[in-house]
Amino acid sequence: MTEHEMLELILQKITGLEDGQQNILQQIDEKITASEERMMQKMDEKLTHSENLILHELDRVQEHLETDVQKVERNLEELQQYYRITKLENDNTSLLLKMYNNMQKEIEELKAKIA
Repeated sequence: MTEHEMLELILQKITGLEDGQQNILQQIDEKITASEERMMQKMDEKLTHSENLILHELDRVQEHLETDVQKVERNLEELQQYYRITKLENDNTSLLLKMYNNMQKEIEELKAKIA
């Protein structure tokens, strides 16, 4: 085998090795890409699940708070009614007291006329 043939053979083997390396690198790249896609899909699933949990909890808290607000509104209405009733009772009591005092004066005046 001549030196030229040997160089040709070495060159063919090097080219074959480079092609093999290129195939290996391409396979590795494909596997990494597939792995990244699976990882992104899994992350999307987990994020969607987390978002759904958060939204569900927000709905639950909102319903609870709305119930509490309704209770407070009912209590406020009761207090307002109680305040109105108490004010009317106080007004009536004041009016009755004035009427009583006026009657006392009239009685005193009648007693003075009679005596």
